[in-house]
Parts: sequence; structure tokens; C-alpha cells
Amino acid sequence: MPLLLALALLALFAAPAAAACPQQARCGTLRVPLDHSGATPGTMPLAYGILPASGPRTGTIVFLTGGPGEPAVRYAPEVASELAPVRATHDIVLVDQRGTGDSGDTRCGIFEFPGECAKRLGAKRPFLTTAETARDIEALRVALGIEKVTLLGVSYGTRVAGEYARRFPDRTAALILDSPVALDAIEADGLDGIAAMPRVLREVCAAGPCATTVDDAAAALNAAVRRVRRGDVRGPQVVSRKGRRATVEMINIGELRVYNAVQFASALGPIRSALPAALQSLARGDAAPLIHLSNLDLDRARPDDLPDEIDLPFSASRFHATMCLEAALPWRTDSALDTRQAAEDAYVRALGPKPFAPFSVETVRGAGTAIRCSNWPATPAPEPPPATTPDVPVLVLSGREDLVTPVEQAREVAATYPRATLLEIPHVGHSVMNDSACARAAAATFIAGTTPEPCAGDPKHPAAAYVPGTLRGKRAVAQATIDGVRRHLEASRDMFGPHTRYELWGQRGGYTLVRRGSFDLRDVEWVRRVRVSGRLSATGSGRLTLSGATHGEVRVRRFVATP
Repeated sequence: MPLLLALALLALFAAPAAAACPQQARCGTLRVPLDHSGATPGTMPLAYGILPASGPRTGTIVFLTGGPGEPAVRYAPEVASELAPVRATHDIVLVDQRGTGDSGDTRCGIFEFPGECAKRLGAKRPFLTTAETARDIEALRVALGIEKVTLLGVSYGTRVAGEYARRFPDRTAALILDSPVALDAIEADGLDGIAAMPRVLREVCAAGPCATTVDDAAAALNAAVRRVRRGDVRGPQVVSRKGRRATVEMINIGELRVYNAVQFASALGPIRSALPAALQSLARGDAAPLIHLSNLDLDRARPDDLPDEIDLPFSASRFHATMCLEAALPWRTDSALDTRQAAEDAYVRALGPKPFAPFSVETVRGAGTAIRCSNWPATPAPEPPPATTPDVPVLVLSGREDLVTPVEQAREVAATYPRATLLEIPHVGHSVMNDSACARAAAATFIAGTTPEPCAGDPKHPAAAYVPGTLRGKRAVAQATIDGVRRHLEASRDMFGPHTRYELWGQRGGYTLVRRGSFDLRDVEWVRRVRVSGRLSATGSGRLTLSGATHGEVRVRRFVATP
């Protein structure tokens, strides 16, 4: 997984700095060998937290986060909520995997030169691997006196869960794999996601007004990439607020921004639902919708009452130390650094441009793992896991709109287990249980020993209609503006949860203050050359004033504009 994409996904769950031990949990630290083989001396701390069962305990769930690089203990309250149906009968153990959180994280800058980070890791560098992490889990199981564990992994955490099950099958009760990663080499460039893009975009667009305004969402992606390759595609970016006006700068948009926007959409429903229409706009020369979507990040979308400093507890050192040994790279991990460029060139020639299409090889490889690992010091490859998967119950959860670990990959993972149940969850992207009540219910059913039913239903965020950048008519302009503001609010709530105040910038200018559900629009420019101001109640009623190319007043009732 590219580093920037991993950070984007983790940013959705960023929270203020956690206390030493979250409420409801019992915490502790176990010293584990740096090298479980004993060949290299030393130990590491392994921090963990336990959410005790509220009733008679019948089992233990070990919760494993993704990245690699994300800790787990600080998320105890969120995990307690998601796994509430099984809390009566199961202890839940959260583990900061080695090299993350309070388990010996070596602080490296996210954009720091990886070679410098490797130097600071020192003797730990070869041992921040999936295999050693799995052995840590076994050491913790023994220390806690647990007979068997059910492992619940999310994204990279599924790789740790699978490794543990292969190495310790007699101690594995069951596996729940949410958005699974393969146990062989980790795909370094996101090529599986690129292959799935046409299907995902078409599925997203089929549910909602998009279906009647975008002929083919996959074709819109191809046309958008072709358009930016021709160059000189500029669009507005709202950069700040000054009094009642928002400052706007015009920026060029390139292929990398398109690629990152599509990848990031995998994690957030409101962004996915707006993406096909934004791509169609870009294909027709209007970059504003895609720029607006790609700017939905921590710096621009935070609620007003969120703390200024947000702790993103991600270990870049663990990410690099694991990915540079376990990703599918063109060179051997112990190869000399001066031989790697030749290996990269040979790999690209042999693969050809087709797997990267519609993006260029340079765009995808430039955003991937290989470019950051090319200077990682020569390090022996970790021991591969046993080839045989255990005969234990396995539940695989996969979002059909996931571009990080797409359903095609989940099917391959499920096929490796003799007793796997695969649920493909519609209208959901990466990290299924975080976004799907049906998936959480399915996990509880599975833990209780019953086969879960398939998930169905309508999307939480129907795909948006394509709206031309220039519109005529007060009603059409007001409706487009209201729809855009609502989707932006939904995205902010998905990222940050409920807050009393949000500041939402307009697509082309202006901003909206959302306070206790009411909307205060201040010169919001969603379509070209029309500014919209006014107040709407929490139910969506009020009056809006339009100025510019279209002007006048519009009365709004429940978010449906009437002249």
C-alpha cells in the first residue's frame, strides 16, 4: 500500500492524544524477544489492553490494526462499541504491534528519507516483521493464560492474523478478516485496485442520480486522465477565510491528483458517491469538483471545535521496515542499493504499461512503495509463513467498493482456507466493520457459531448526479449548492464524528458554517459565477440569496429548492 494512501486511511480515525490506558480497559506491557529465534539478543515492549467480558467469558478476541504502523490500544472505546454484541461473552485484547504506539515506536518523520529512519531503527530494523509480530501474539497468549484466541484483523492486521493461524493452528479458534491482505508478498503498487477501478466506479454510479447523468463512470475516469495529460487544466482551490470571504487560488491539476483522489475515495462513502460525477466534470475541462474532493483532509475539513493538534498515531518506521521487506519489490531485500535501479527498469519493461492503465507507469510507481524502499538498507528477507492454512472457521469481510484490498483479492484469500465464509458487502469501501452495521452483525453471528446471512440494502450515500459547471435558473443553482454542502458535511461527519460546529468551504469559493445542524451559507460558489448566501434550519428550510450570473431569492423547504 502506498504510504500516502495508508496515511489518508488512518487520518479518518485520528483522535486527540489518548490517556495511558483508555476507559473500560485494563492495560499492561509484556517484554518480548527482539528476535524470537534467539540469534540476536534484546527485548521489546509489547503494550496491550484488555476489554473484559461483561458476563461469563467463553472466548477471547485479539484485535489487530492495519497499516502496517497503526497502534490499537488507544482505540479501545471505538472497538468496544463496534464489538458490543460480543462483549458479554468475550474478552477483547488490543495489541500495539511491535514498533507502534507504546510497543517501541521509533519516531520517524512521515516524509523523512527512509534511509535515515533505518539508521535510527538500528538493531530493530530486521525484526519489525509480520512473522515476529505473530510470535508476539503467541507470547502474549501464553502470558495471559488463554487457551485459544479468535483473531480479528483489519487490512494489514489480517496478514498478522493469517500468519499467526498458520504458525499456531492449535491455538487459533477462528479468524475474522476485514478487508484482507494476501499472505504472500504485499502488492506494492495497488495494481489490484487499479484493475478493480472500472467495476467499482460503475457500481458506485449505478446507485443514485449518477446513473442518469454519467453514461459510463469507467469511461469518465479514462477521459479525465486523458484530459489532464493534455495539460493546462486549472481549477479553484479554497485556501483560507478572511472575514466573510474565502481566499481562492487557481492550481494546475495533474494525473497524480486524479490517482490519489480515486484511491482515497475507497475509504469514505461521501467521496466515493461524488467521484464519478467529478471525473466526468474533469473530462469536460472542469477541475473544481475533483479538486474539492481531493482536499477533504485534516487541514481543510476539520470541525471548528476539534483540537488544533490532532494526534495521528502512525508509525512510519514500522511501515517502512515491514513494507521494504514484505512488499513485492523488483529486487531482493538483501541486494546492493546500486543494483536496484536496474532491477526496477527491468521489472517495468517486463510488465509493460497495461496493468497501470489508465494511469502512467511513472504516476503509479512514483506513488508506490518501491520508490521509498529503493534506499532501504540491504536486509535479509523474513522467514515465510507455513504453506498450509489451518482448518478453522474463517469469516472474510470485503467491501465491494474497496480499491485498497478489492473483492477479487478477498476471494483469493478466502479460497486458501478450508472453512471460509466470504461476505461481499455492497456500497462499502475499505475497513468494512467501521462502515457497515450489517458486517458488524455478521461478525457477532459468526463468533456465536452461526453462519451469517449476506448483506444487502441501499447505499448510505447515493451517487451524485453530474452537474455542469455553469447552470441557469435559481432553482437549479440553489439545489446544486445545497446538495454539495450536504455531501461535504456528510464527509466531515464520517471523518470526525458529530461536532457542534463545522466550517465547509465551497467548491469554487465561499464557505458554510454548520452550527447545531443549521446552515449559514456565506458567498458559497458551487457553480461558476453564482454566489449563494443565507441561512437554512436543521430541517433545511429558509431563504437563499443568489448573486452574480444568476441572482434573486429562493425559498427552500427541507432541502428542496422552490422558486
